[in-house]
Amino acid sequence: MKLGQTVGIVIGSLLAILVAITFILPDEVPQSRTETLCAPQETVFTHFNDLEKLSKWSSLVGAEALERQYEGTVGAGAQVRLLDDRDRWIAIEITDSRAPDAVDYHFSTHEDVNSRASVVLAATSANTDVTVRVVQEFRTLPGRWAIVFIRSAIDEFLREELGRLASVMDELGHACPVTEH
Repeated sequence: MKLGQTVGIVIGSLLAILVAITFILPDEVPQSRTETLCAPQETVFTHFNDLEKLSKWSSLVGAEALERQYEGTVGAGAQVRLLDDRDRWIAIEITDSRAPDAVDYHFSTHEDVNSRASVVLAATSANTDVTVRVVQEFRTLPGRWAIVFIRSAIDEFLREELGRLASVMDELGHACPVTEH
């Protein structure tokens, strides 16, 4: 066999293996994070159930360079579409709202990227445990490879977002007491 044929067979085999692996990769990434906020459950709930309040602390909804188009702002059915000057968009819809316990969202983009998010709130004395669960869907084959790299980025994003909300709660007078060790 000639060298060119051998190289072709090896490259073809590697490509076949990559395609096969791509089809067995998951098409969605579930990720969740729980934080305790020192605020009443009802107060925290309003900051998830109202898209205008959400835009005050969430980097996703509150992005500076985006135009916002609202269709309702509170509760199930409320939607916001974020547009930029290059015909890119993100749409966020509250798909379910169960006061004061949970809010569910659907996110979609111009790139056919879809996500679902659920926020579950649990009162614990004067605090609220906030659990955010995000499921990122990847419909394209290259998107499935992104799953390999995106898990830690989603966790970091959730940590930062809940940190921003904790800062808002602090500004509203719901700061966590400082404990000295």
